[in-house]
Amino acid sequence: MKPVSDAVELGSPDNLARGHRLLAVAGGVGGSGLILLGFAWLNQRDVDPVPDPAIPWAVEMAMPPPPPPPVPPIPEPPAGGATVPREIAPVRAPAPEAPAFVSLQDIRLAAPRPESRVDLHFAREAFMPEVQPGGLQWERTFTAGEVERVPVALDPRIPQVDYSLLPRDRRSAVVLLFVVTAKGKVSKLQLVQGVHRRIDPVVIDAVRRWNFQPAVKQGRAVDCWVQQPIVLQRPGVANPYAL
Repeated sequence: MKPVSDAVELGSPDNLARGHRLLAVAGGVGGSGLILLGFAWLNQRDVDPVPDPAIPWAVEMAMPPPPPPPVPPIPEPPAGGATVPREIAPVRAPAPEAPAFVSLQDIRLAAPRPESRVDLHFAREAFMPEVQPGGLQWERTFTAGEVERVPVALDPRIPQVDYSLLPRDRRSAVVLLFVVTAKGKVSKLQLVQGVHRRIDPVVIDAVRRWNFQPAVKQGRAVDCWVQQPIVLQRPGVANPYAL
């Protein structure tokens, strides 16, 4: 332990001045440290954070704008010189005409003309043949089973056919269907069965000119259907045509 005299010496002017200098040096060193710490903190705050390499990122490239449309060429003036545009006077629309008011006393309405109308509701009886006394419809065509006497051929003309076209081993028949009228004439003739394209027309033309004794129904001549086969054979038999 130091003596009291040494402690008393600390309060001398020289010692006080030395202490002040030490405090000043210590204060300067401390201030410099604080300033350095402040600069270090500012540097850390201004540095950008490093992005996380694990997070991917992409940059989208913008497409360039389309080129502007081509400028149409300016038409050249005519060779005769520049034309001066003429002033066109505006066309005025015609003023609407005022509606004409007509007094009702001047209008005469004609009476409508009567329309001619035709009654189209026909009765079925109007199209049926007339029924004679006894209940028979004499205008119709009867069949062979409905008459008392069938038609009979009076002068059958033999058709002139080419016999070489007929077969040798069998007979051929041309079948015709026709109506014998009440006057004994042939009507509505039809070919049912033929033998040859060169023979059939000859037979049809011959039968069309035949004359018949008409069919009779209740003592009256009537129209009657007839189906007539005409059998053809080669010459050598007594009658090559069988009716």
